Amino acid sequence: MRRVLSAWLDSFGSKFIDSGKPAVGELFYKLATTVEPQGSVPWYNLGLHTKSTGRWSESLRFNQHALELDPTDEAAWWNLGIASTALRNCSEARRAWKACGIELEDAEGEVRMPAVTACVRLDPSGSGEVVWGQRLDPARMAI
Repeated sequence: MRRVLSAWLDSFGSKFIDSGKPAVGELFYKLATTVEPQGSVPWYNLGLHTKSTGRWSESLRFNQHALELDPTDEAAWWNLGIASTALRNCSEARRAWKACGIELEDAEGEVRMPAVTACVRLDPSGSGEVVWGQRLDPARMAI
């Protein structure tokens, strides 16, 4: 019963965030973790939400907890990599990126990866456009 209630609360959290009410959505995610603390999905959703708002320390903590509960969650590993990179937590960033299958040298200090160029096709209102860009380090971005 707890699992069902937690999933219901979690789904409402996503609906509120998607409808532009992030504070209410976050509250529902937190309620879901209280009802079923061993469920990894609401912890992941908290990590994703706090990553999206640049709250790196919280994102790191929530994704770490999600991974304690489900170490196979690839999206949580990815978000942990982003949050720990932003916080310059080099050992945790290295651990997360390796878990994502990114080959890194066994070293200490800042994680260095070659920048790549990527394209994204945007299609707002049916008028397509291709945008090219390079990866940015969130730790060096002004929020």
